[in-house]
Amino acid sequence: MTSIKEAQFPATPSSGELRKKYGELREAAQFLSRSRGQYKGQVTRLTTRITEMECELRQFASAAEMTLRQKAELDNLLLNTTTSLKALRSPVMSWRTHGTTIRDASGVAMPSVSCSSP
Repeated sequence: MTSIKEAQFPATPSSGELRKKYGELREAAQFLSRSRGQYKGQVTRLTTRITEMECELRQFASAAEMTLRQKAELDNLLLNTTTSLKALRSPVMSWRTHGTTIRDASGVAMPSVSCSSP
């Protein structure tokens, strides 16, 4: 806080002093007005950017949720396929292998199989 001193703020200032102080106060007020306007502009721009980023984040979260939902559906489909394949290996079916060797992408030999009912 600034203390009021007689030299800076005389009780009975002269006309010249009043004009000088008025000019200083006017310049300070203009500076503050410009600063406030710049600050308000920055706040407006930042608020707009934050709103845009929140929207992008919601879209990303929605896309990630969709991806997780798709993965869950794929896992469920694979589980059902595995269950179906296990059902095919029941004692009612007999499997015979042929001499032809098929290799998968990693190079592991996988004999071809055929299925016949007993």
